[in-house]
Amino acid sequence: MARTNTVWAAAGMLLMAVTSSSSSSSSPSSTSVSSSSSDSSTSPVQVAFKSRRVHAFFYLWYGTPEADGQWQHWNHEVLPHWDPTRRNGFPSKFRFKPPEDVHSPFYPLRGCYSSRNKDVIMQQMQELKENGVGVVVLSWSGRPDLPGTHDTQGIRTDDLIELVLDVAEVADMRVALHLEPYENRTAFSVREDLLYLADRFSSHPAIFRMPNTNLPMYYVYDSYRVPVSEWIQILRPNRPQTIRGTKADGCIIGLWLDSHHGHELVDGGFDGAYTYFASDGFTFGSSVANWRSMSRFSLGTSLTAEAKLR
Repeated sequence: MARTNTVWAAAGMLLMAVTSSSSSSSSPSSTSVSSSSSDSSTSPVQVAFKSRRVHAFFYLWYGTPEADGQWQHWNHEVLPHWDPTRRNGFPSKFRFKPPEDVHSPFYPLRGCYSSRNKDVIMQQMQELKENGVGVVVLSWSGRPDLPGTHDTQGIRTDDLIELVLDVAEVADMRVALHLEPYENRTAFSVREDLLYLADRFSSHPAIFRMPNTNLPMYYVYDSYRVPVSEWIQILRPNRPQTIRGTKADGCIIGLWLDSHHGHELVDGGFDGAYTYFASDGFTFGSSVANWRSMSRFSLGTSLTAEAKLR
């Protein structure tokens, strides 16, 4: 299948337009928010929302004793520092104690809520719309029949996807999926994940689809932990286990964390890249100083440009 339109996404940037083979210019200024509307009375926020070019990650792992039988993620365990040489300087292995002390730098205005609460989800989506977000990217922990398909706190999200899709349809929001890592994940297990997701959710009207290909969009977190040689087998066409041209096909976005990941994503057959982290300087990909060169690289390869809001 010809890939005429792919994506590059950088955290913290408000909006850049997707370019495609039919575009008259690849310049970001030619596809800015303000220029995409012929009606001068339409606000930039409304234009951004209608364009579906601003995506926000939307997590489904919050729970309360009343709705879920226990606290979930509000009482997140403090994990050890990822750098073993600095680990002793940071306390870990204790849990927050909601509702007074929660795992968040900010306390939610609504109080601790459950991700199963339809009213809360609707209110959150309305607030996102009011700020120009047209697509929510739902965290998905994997197929429920596989062992280990849960996050570090033991939370699964598969059973919540349809509920959020139904609310999103009413809210006129669109939904993409964020494929979270799980134990023993491979490119071939991701292929099975995509088949499962296609069977369960692809017909839902709230699923976001790329305008020029009508394919759903999937963000793949920690994609760099799977060898490029495996990704090639499912993301490149004309391979025995390729997803291209099958019901599992989609616009597949990989994580650009370190400088060399851009080349790996291109080699692996990804349709685009995202940086995820919104903290300037935390990683190569999240460093503002690198975005221009990353954009140039993307425009010069199969990864073209769209940015997301996180």
